[in-house]
Amino acid sequence: MRFLVCSDSHGRWERLAAIARKHPDIRDMLYLGDGISDLAKLRESCPDIRFRAVRGNCDEFSLASHMTPTTDEFALFGHRVLLIHGHQFGVKNGTRPAEEYAAQHECDLLLYGHTHIAETHYVSKHSMHVMN
Repeated sequence: MRFLVCSDSHGRWERLAAIARKHPDIRDMLYLGDGISDLAKLRESCPDIRFRAVRGNCDEFSLASHMTPTTDEFALFGHRVLLIHGHQFGVKNGTRPAEEYAAQHECDLLLYGHTHIAETHYVSKHSMHVMN
């Protein structure tokens, strides 16, 4: 099972659809905010994909934002996953507050957006993978 993890489409849902079409084995998308309104169009374009999403700071005025949480935690293949956009934890200044929050919630995978910079690292103190 493969997942598409993305965020910050900011109205460019076609780019997400193009990525999904290039990878027809993707059945699930984890969306990390700032483009919640794009997901309605993406659902029409990619009806076989299931979506799980959190809202970002630019989603506050979207009609779908009141139905979309700011954080989401769930179990996946024996791991605890935390989805956030990241603005609420100040990730542009570092991920430590987000990592501490994830650790308090016993998550070992933290996925976030907001910075528009691809990044991954491992926090040995919490045995946690962190990915943007």
